[in-house]
Amino acid sequence: MGLFDFFGKKTTKKTDIIWLNQEAKMNGVLDIISQNPDANLVAWSPLTKNLYEQATQKELGIKIEVKLAQRVSSFAFKGEVVYFLEHHLFYSPEAELIEHWQPQKVIFLGAMDDHVLEPAISSRITTMMERMGMEENESIEHGMVTKSIQRVQQEFEEELDVFALPPQVKRWFDTFWR
Repeated sequence: MGLFDFFGKKTTKKTDIIWLNQEAKMNGVLDIISQNPDANLVAWSPLTKNLYEQATQKELGIKIEVKLAQRVSSFAFKGEVVYFLEHHLFYSPEAELIEHWQPQKVIFLGAMDDHVLEPAISSRITTMMERMGMEENESIEHGMVTKSIQRVQQEFEEELDVFALPPQVKRWFDTFWR
């Protein structure tokens, strides 16, 4: 029994599954949904929500609901597995929601050209994936990737200078954070 177990506080396991690009991510997400149509899917952006709902309907003939993270009530996913279709630009909104929801596990689904990954770590990981001979439709899942993304989110949050952000990140920030 660890120290945190003694006080009754459980830590939610978080992991990232990353594909090389958006197309490979879409195929990977559709595969996850086809295997588990009742998966708890969450997005930060209404655009992401609509994109995956429409793609699932069109490609699989399945009507799913992607929930918007900021509209899900506390304990909605207690003890369940949650799939985030994207990361938030900042770490603290994700961490706060996960703490309130108390899921068993959170799996973040991403691509190297996502708004959070692209500016910071995508070139390193992409190079590593290519050296390993990974195909475009294969994904990578490792604790170091999750920690790297978390570190990037925390750095963005601490040192945010909206005018210095890459254009695609600035657009996302202006659209969904303000």
